[in-house]
Amino acid sequence: MSVSRLFFLLFTLSWCLAPLQVDASKPRLRLDVPGATEDSFSGMEGTAIPEPGEFVLGAGGGFRAQPWGSDHESAMDVEYLSTIDMRMLAGLVSGAGISLAMAYAVYQDGGDSVASYGLVDSLAMLHLQVLDNRQGGPGLCILTGLGIPSGSYSDALGSGMWSFEPAMAADFKLFSIQLAALMGLRTYSPRGSGEGGTDLIWKAGLKVPLVRDFVVPYVYFTGESGISGPMTDSVLADLGNKMAVTDDISIDVYGGPGLLYGGNVSEWRVGLTLRWSPPTGDEDDDGIPGITDQCPFMPEDYDEFEDSDGCPDNDNDGDAVPDDEDACPLEYGEEMDGCPYTGE
Repeated sequence: MSVSRLFFLLFTLSWCLAPLQVDASKPRLRLDVPGATEDSFSGMEGTAIPEPGEFVLGAGGGFRAQPWGSDHESAMDVEYLSTIDMRMLAGLVSGAGISLAMAYAVYQDGGDSVASYGLVDSLAMLHLQVLDNRQGGPGLCILTGLGIPSGSYSDALGSGMWSFEPAMAADFKLFSIQLAALMGLRTYSPRGSGEGGTDLIWKAGLKVPLVRDFVVPYVYFTGESGISGPMTDSVLADLGNKMAVTDDISIDVYGGPGLLYGGNVSEWRVGLTLRWSPPTGDEDDDGIPGITDQCPFMPEDYDEFEDSDGCPDNDNDGDAVPDDEDACPLEYGEEMDGCPYTGE
């Protein structure tokens, strides 16, 4: 099955499930856990995927005021919430990976009505890369998530329902500037403690480096709207900075207010994420890890000719005329300039 057909099937399934609802009073709770990839923002996945056998591990924490919004009476019991967040993304095969996001509440100020700590709902996600933009330009990735009701519904730490979350992430890189967006759906199963239905999710961000690897500020927006069910419109904004500590460790510091203060958005939040990307063994620093690089000590020359094997191709057409001197680098030539003999 092609990627486009798979994506269409997932969205069709989500729309078919949307009308299924049950009556309940509590909101559909979901924390905005930071993305796992090196090119991600404070709460949005990027399009990059580690090579097979490699991974990115993220850990951090956040503090939120009125974390579940103001529109749901039962959520007003929680004034403050502090969590430890974890995110892991691993490469499965070329262009595909799987991630897991988890959060644990270490402090929740909700009086006697809710627990002060506990596991929050988790999210497992499949990543399918359509466009790779490690060398710049457009990037595209299809995301298929499964929300796991691991948090306690009665303690306002979870939805009490499984959810299906198809989405598409896209970004564009020009030099070191990155513009990113995500659009998707979140369909909750009607079986469980909360109220089922479907929400529309959108995210957008802009990252503009000012001082290489040290001052890399970004702005990030995320919003949700209920297509069916109790969710009301909400929008959150973040300002953040990504700083590289070493070649394989980076730190994100971010925070911001709720702009449209509906359900499932904090009045304000602050957070920090530490990401670790183990070295890939890319000795020649050509962007192709040693595990798949056929020439691990010679950098690939990106000229749209066999650019995935990691080997430089100085004579693409094999006519003994180097590409930098060949007037016809992709055509075998008999002439001195590297072009085919024309008989003239």
